[in-house]
Order: sequence, then C-alpha cells, then structure tokens
Amino acid sequence: SDETIALVAREEVFFESVLESFGTGMVNYGDGQDDSRPRPLHFLASFRAGLPPGLVLAEASDDNNDEYNDMSDEAKAKWKEATKFAFPGEVFVRGWNANGQADKLGIFEVGDRLRGVGELPFTNAGFEAAVDLIQRQPRTGGTMKLHFDRLSRLNEQVPMDKTNVGGQSSKKVVSQGTWKSKGRRGNQEDGFVLHEIKNDASGGVLLAGVFDGHAGTAASESVSKVLPSLFREELLSSNGQGDSVIRDALEQSWRTTCDLYRNGCDENGECILDYDAIEGTLFTETGSIDLIVAGTTATIAAISMNPSGTNELTLLNCGDSRTMLVGEPVVGDGSVVVFETRDHSPDDMIEIERLSRGADLGLDYSIPECSMSGSYLRVGDFQYALCRSLEGSYVTSKGIVSDADVTNINLTTALAGRQYNSLVLACDGLLEVMSSEEVGREVVLMRKAGYKADEVAKNLCGQALKKGSYDNISVIVLHLDDA
Repeated sequence: SDETIALVAREEVFFESVLESFGTGMVNYGDGQDDSRPRPLHFLASFRAGLPPGLVLAEASDDNNDEYNDMSDEAKAKWKEATKFAFPGEVFVRGWNANGQADKLGIFEVGDRLRGVGELPFTNAGFEAAVDLIQRQPRTGGTMKLHFDRLSRLNEQVPMDKTNVGGQSSKKVVSQGTWKSKGRRGNQEDGFVLHEIKNDASGGVLLAGVFDGHAGTAASESVSKVLPSLFREELLSSNGQGDSVIRDALEQSWRTTCDLYRNGCDENGECILDYDAIEGTLFTETGSIDLIVAGTTATIAAISMNPSGTNELTLLNCGDSRTMLVGEPVVGDGSVVVFETRDHSPDDMIEIERLSRGADLGLDYSIPECSMSGSYLRVGDFQYALCRSLEGSYVTSKGIVSDADVTNINLTTALAGRQYNSLVLACDGLLEVMSSEEVGREVVLMRKAGYKADEVAKNLCGQALKKGSYDNISVIVLHLDDA
C-alpha cells in the first residue's frame, strides 16, 4: 500500500544521507535509540574522505576508568554488554560527535565493533592501529568505508516454546557475519543485508541476503535499503500463523521491491528508489522501454531468532548467487552439502524450457546462445550470463525475470546426523572459483578450528582472491547449533 511504502521510506531515509558538512560538538552516546526498525548486525558506514568521521572509538577497559565517567548510566550499560566478551585489542564505538558525520548517518549504537577499514579487515590490533589505518585512507575525494558489526538483541528475549521433531533438537543461529570485497574489479557493485527484525509473533527474524549487482549499483543498493523494512511491514501485517508467515512475508516483500525498482527507472537509467523528505513519499519515474539499466541477483535467507530455536529455514533465490546449507556427517565421509539453491543460468534445462515456452507463446524472449566462455542471453548489445534477476522493464520483457524460487527447509530433519552446521550465502565471485562442496568443506574445517562466522566469511573472500576470482566477492555465513 502507499502507506506502507511511505513508512518504509521514512525509516530508510538515513541511508540516503549525503554528508555536506562536518561540525564538532558534544559527544552523543546513543541513549534511547529506536529499536522498532530493522536492525543491521553488520553494516558499512560511508564517510566523506578528508573529513573527520566524528566517531569516538575505544578498546574495552576497566569500568572504573575515569574517561567513561561522562557516559550516562544507559550508555554505560550498553558498553558493558557489548564489550563483556571482548578480546584484547578489539575496538568499539563509545560515542560520536553531535552533528558530525557519524551522527548524521543515524545508524550507530554504543558498542558497535570495528571490523574493517576499506578493503582491509581489522581484528584485535588495538586502538592506535585502528586510528592509523583510518588516517592512512585517501584524504581527498570519494568516500571512506568502515565495517562494523554488533551483538544481536533478539538473543536476549524470553524463550518461546521449543518444537522438537522425533526427539531431536531444533536449531538456532549462534554466530553470524559477512564480508565483501571488490576484488580485482574497479568498482564494488554488490550489496548485502544482515538484519534482525523484531517480531513478537515469531520470536524475531534474522534476514540475510547477498545481491550481486551488474551494470551499476542502483539495483543492489535499492534492494539492500528497502527490502528489510518491507519485510518487517509484511511480518507485522500478517494474519497468518507459524512458519508460513515468514515465507509469505519474504515472497511479498521481494515482489514489492522488484515492482518499485522497475517503476523507478528514469530516462537516464537511474533506477534507485528516491525519497522526498518534505512530502514523506517514495516516488518513481517510468523510463524508456528499450533502456538497459542496472540489475541484481538475490539470494536471501530468513530464520526465526527465537532463543528456543526453530525448525524452519526459508530461502529465496533469483539469479546465480547461491545459498548452501552445509554440515559434516557424523558417520561416514559423504558430501557436506545438505542443500543448495538452483542457479538460474542459461545452461539450466528448466530455464531453457521456460524461455522456449515464452517464445512459443509469442513473447519477445531471448533464447540462450553458446560461446567458448559459456552460455548467455543476448539483450540488445549486452550478453547476460543469467536468466533471472531484478532488471529494468526492457530486460525483463526479454525473459530475464525476477520470479524467485522460494524453499522451506526443515532444519531438524535436514541436519539430523550432522555437525558443524552452517548456512552460506555467496555471489558468483566466490562460486566461479570454488564449488559448493569446496566451500562447504572449508566452512566445516574452519568451524572445527573455532572460527566465528564473520571470520569464515572473510577467509572465503580471501580464498576466492587467491584462486583468481576477478569479480566482486560477497559472503554471509550463519553458524547453526542445537537449541
């Protein structure tokens, strides 16, 4: 509805901030922040290069340290909770300067943990190393990007009833993390979401998604900014019960996101959703019918964060990004891949048949062609190595549709007799150099060695680069254990 779209736009407007100035002032410790909107557990903050970011960073230290006396009781409580398990050398957000760049972004919380600067991971190197790394970023032009993660609040909920199947435990997410690298490409066109959505009916939901953009960032940015809030609104407005609520909300929020994007392409090919802060509305323009605009794949997972666990995992996939459920068999040495989504590639028989049926019905669909480098669809002067993705209206009319596969997996049944279980979402920057089995075995080995999910994601990106990937690389990892 128009009301829902306007509400989503108001909630997401802070992502669209263009920072024109920097001011100094009192330090803000983030008291009383709104917890009703989708909450990112890992995010990238973009700052204008050459200007102070306005963040107050610090290592976890003695609670009696005088430098923390200016914090309110609420801010101190958040700081203690976020840093109680901190390793020496980890750096956290303690506050931010009022009216500074960080304050204007409106996304920070006390206790957010610094995880990277630009393309470089940051792990336990200490405050001085963090400052040095930030100061060595380019001082003029462009932006400086800092990676942060934060603890989930949904794990603090009162457990709901736990459902068992055949006496086996349900599953819960015990660690989550993501990393992305532009690799050998000049630009980063991928997007991601790793958000928790507060929803009392389902115990809260973790929404994870990787979006492999092409021909620009408009599509991947639009999806990553708008989808979480649309998903939340669908959850809140649902009258259903049980696991079907999450599935229905994910399907509908994806369809709405795609419709908004396609209707928002202007004559210059700019298709990112726009927001009028004065009128409080999201508006779109219709572009030329033969316009080639930015597109994106999507592979998305939604899972209840009920502390008592869940049996159901919902997956949505559109394109050739992939989600893999992996776990080591307790007995034997069989495959570690329990499930993987289907790539919508031009050499996939289901896609070839779909496109052929469309052409037989008189639709102006492209038919897969072959070359030395693989199969593709020709659209105008462009070759597409996929059959489904979110595109502008013209490319969609050629058969590259945004219709997604949606799958429900019973985790208790699927992971019976397995250990070191994880869910991996990745774009083809990883998958063009590693098979699902290779990825799964690496993830299992790293889980055995005690690696947390964010460390696994970083290492997979690093392995892809070492193996010669030339594409952007984005990976999300969720570790699953018995509840």
